[in-house]
Amino acid sequence: AQIAIAEVYEVLCKNAQRNTHGSESEEQQKLDLSVAIVDFLRSCSSIPSLRVHMRNRDINKRFAEVLKLEEELHSAKVRDVALEQTWIGRSLSNLLECLKGKYALDPSKKVMIRVLSRIADVLEGHTDSIRPDQTYTLDQIAEKELRMWKHKRHLLRLHGFMDDDE
Repeated sequence: AQIAIAEVYEVLCKNAQRNTHGSESEEQQKLDLSVAIVDFLRSCSSIPSLRVHMRNRDINKRFAEVLKLEEELHSAKVRDVALEQTWIGRSLSNLLECLKGKYALDPSKKVMIRVLSRIADVLEGHTDSIRPDQTYTLDQIAEKELRMWKHKRHLLRLHGFMDDDE
């Protein structure tokens, strides 16, 4: 299992580097492969004994790079790859790498919004056990965030725990 996860992740990294702009069929093939790999990684994420193989130095160090490549080389109009919605992306350390340095995400792009939402989900203790068959789309993430802030009673309850400095 360890070798399979590492090899599949390496294919994702190489595929993410492909610049397919201008070729609709190449871009679709790239997207299909990346999404299939993330689906595989999400399946592995749901098996506790496999999770240990999804957080190692080699995988962690390329996480932010893969998301940055998605931001730069994928069309904004196509389905999201959403690597952050795997066990690899449940690591706050990995997610925070997307906010700084060489692979810092653009705050005005959708990949950054997905990463910030994922950080919030992890900090709030949301489980990955109950999730849809496919990754959440940006629209679904936005709807989920809106529902949380829409309920005034929920906000008042949250604010009740804050002190004056907050």
